[in-house]
Amino acid sequence: NSPRNPIALTEPETVDDEPGLYDLADQVTESLEAVREISTDLSNDLNALNGRTNRATKDIQALSVGGSTQAASGAKRVINSLAEFMGSFASRVEGQLTPYKEANTRAFSAISGMAELASDFGYSAIQPMRENLEQVKSLKSAIQTAHASLDEMRASVQKQPRVTTSFNRSKRRLVAALQGLFDEMESAAGSATEAEMLISDVIQSLEDDNQPE
Repeated sequence: NSPRNPIALTEPETVDDEPGLYDLADQVTESLEAVREISTDLSNDLNALNGRTNRATKDIQALSVGGSTQAASGAKRVINSLAEFMGSFASRVEGQLTPYKEANTRAFSAISGMAELASDFGYSAIQPMRENLEQVKSLKSAIQTAHASLDEMRASVQKQPRVTTSFNRSKRRLVAALQGLFDEMESAAGSATEAEMLISDVIQSLEDDNQPE
């Protein structure tokens, strides 16, 4: 016997799989934490690299005309070691750019989604919005710290003289990687400022709509 309604057996049920308010809140938390961790880790690494680069400056100066052959040889070894370290760090920065950008996109997309849904939940949406506001402020602080370290590092690398082929190659690669990171941080900082204003407006609107009569 054939089934009464064969179409019903083949048509999938319609399921609303759009994320809800609290799904989006979790997405914001996870994504902003990922961005904050990347910003903090890179800031710490930049400080360490900046210190190493500054210490190597004296060795680079030993390559100047008039220096002894032995001093130049020793300085060159230190410089090439630094060049290898700079190349490794450039690889690390390049590898973080895509995760950093994707986490930013997820976070701020979720914030926009929460803002659209907040009015449906009324006063109960205020708390998750407040939590997201604090997370955005924390992110901005982390970006500002990393941004300052990045700017200092970029200036330090750019001012280094052309001393060896490997150093010059690593220098160019690192400057390009730092510029890419700088651009992503600028974008994230701008998005964070917009998100902070949006969340604050939503919270204020929810509070105004739920004032006791």
